[in-house]
Amino acid sequence: MARVVFDTNVYLPVIAIGRGSRFDLLMHCWDHHQVYVSRAILTEVRRILLSKFHLPQADVSAAIQYCQGFATLVKPATVPTDACRDPDDLVVLGTVRAAQADVLISGDRDLLDLEHFDQTPIISPADFWQWEAHHRGS
Repeated sequence: MARVVFDTNVYLPVIAIGRGSRFDLLMHCWDHHQVYVSRAILTEVRRILLSKFHLPQADVSAAIQYCQGFATLVKPATVPTDACRDPDDLVVLGTVRAAQADVLISGDRDLLDLEHFDQTPIISPADFWQWEAHHRGS
């Protein structure tokens, strides 16, 4: 069972649309892996769903609660301010460090370009299945 952290941009389409490849990925990880999240990531998800997707507050709150029910909440660890190009991504890397994650799944180019953080691979949602097949075989 792998320790998985999802970046904000993985949760957004799952909650806003409720189906698709990222939905399948999230459901699979909730069933077969240990998913970790921080309150900071969930706060960002909430902010974007309300401000950019214009979803009703009650729906967003229910979705956040649902996500919390399947994930272990961690407090992001401190990471150097130069750990990545986008300072907004520091909290994601801090969540990875706090969770001692085996993988970070993100669609964010700034994070994907890092390829690794603290020995943790950073992969796209599309690359997860290949990573998992390799990880299971190890």
